[in-house]
Amino acid sequence: MGQQVLDEIREHCEDLKLVGIAGKKNIVALSTLAKEFEVPSIAISQKISREESTIFPEHCQIFIGEHALEDLVESVDCDVVVVAVSGIAALTATLKAIHKGITIALASKEILVIAGEWIMAEVRKYGATLLPLDSEHNAIFQCLETRLPFEASALRRVWLTASGGPFLRYSCEKMASVTWQQALRHPVWHMGPKISVDSATLANKGLEFIEAKHLFDLQPRQIEIVIHPQSYIHSMVEWIDGSIMAQLAAPSMRFPIHYCLFYPKRVAASTQTLSFYDKMRMDFEAPDEAQFPCLRLAKESLSCGNAGPVVFNGSDEAAVEAFLSSRLSFLEIPIVIGRTMEALLPMKASSVEDALEINRFSRKRAEEEIHKLMRQRA
Repeated sequence: MGQQVLDEIREHCEDLKLVGIAGKKNIVALSTLAKEFEVPSIAISQKISREESTIFPEHCQIFIGEHALEDLVESVDCDVVVVAVSGIAALTATLKAIHKGITIALASKEILVIAGEWIMAEVRKYGATLLPLDSEHNAIFQCLETRLPFEASALRRVWLTASGGPFLRYSCEKMASVTWQQALRHPVWHMGPKISVDSATLANKGLEFIEAKHLFDLQPRQIEIVIHPQSYIHSMVEWIDGSIMAQLAAPSMRFPIHYCLFYPKRVAASTQTLSFYDKMRMDFEAPDEAQFPCLRLAKESLSCGNAGPVVFNGSDEAAVEAFLSSRLSFLEIPIVIGRTMEALLPMKASSVEDALEINRFSRKRAEEEIHKLMRQRA
């Protein structure tokens, strides 16, 4: 995601200027980008030595350590903050950006999954603009935007599309032996390891289900998921009169990135467009929640109090890490999530801090379930 944002800035360098950038530990790459874009401020979340910091240009202000992201957001004067940090690491920094009343382009769906009710309340309180960078939610946002001011009573439901991932046609028997290397080979999208595995289990679509509830203030019954392997339709909105509006584009994240960076204007781009003369095929089918139980578990988490999605998220994080390190099999991922949810829910979170603590505790409890399964196999 970050690389594609940079590509967008390169293409539109006369209109967009990068004034801050964050990374975890790859200081060589960050230094190269700082020189290319003449970035004045950089955040590095892991500790580096004074000697290592000399790799950066002299003009750079460098924030280092646990609170580097928050310090960067507070210090930089900007119009848009793109949040594309994996997981919930940028939750506090996102709140800092919201409190500045600016535009936040949010790709880190887990932030809304565990703290959606508080995040959206802060957006309203401070007059910030929260734009979804997920292609599906960005598509819904664009469809809803055609009816501003938006009347909730006019909406019947939204349709979240899903490619189905690399194992859509696999039987449960065949999925029992898939490897993490296979799970990373998504047939349509090129993504990081965590989201690739989540896409293979459909946990990612479950997280997006929860995200959509908070973003658009929906009831779960107003959200439908449909498998659309070609990924030309990024999502749809169905109105009470039966009409359906869809947002179509080639399967590329450059479209929602471009939309968010220039919002509310429409600006020409060089991204590939669809051709309706190329025998373009579009298939649709209902997801099989028996084959992909992570999707069912994500939906069920919404009926387990506001901590339900937090427990789902934390246990999924731990299970995916275990799968990527070959400690769990693919089909054991939903087993760990289900057992953790059964052990911990229902629970109640009364603040963002509560949600973060429950997420940590869920990861810990999921690790216990992982070790149980490993001992059973030994």
